[in-house]
Amino acid sequence: MEQQQISAKKLKAMEKVKRANAELAKIVREEKEQLRKTQDRHKYMMGGCVVKYFPDAYDY
Repeated sequence: MEQQQISAKKLKAMEKVKRANAELAKIVREEKEQLRKTQDRHKYMMGGCVVKYFPDAYDY
């Protein structure tokens, strides 16, 4: 066997690694999206409270 050739087992393992990395990236992306949604909801809620109770502060 030459060094240039890659065995079937190694190809299969490389494919598994590629899929695992893609799945990890997807999970990280989903977690960031969820965090961003939570932060946005809080931001909008706090902004609404500021406008409701401190209407003069809205101009700043």
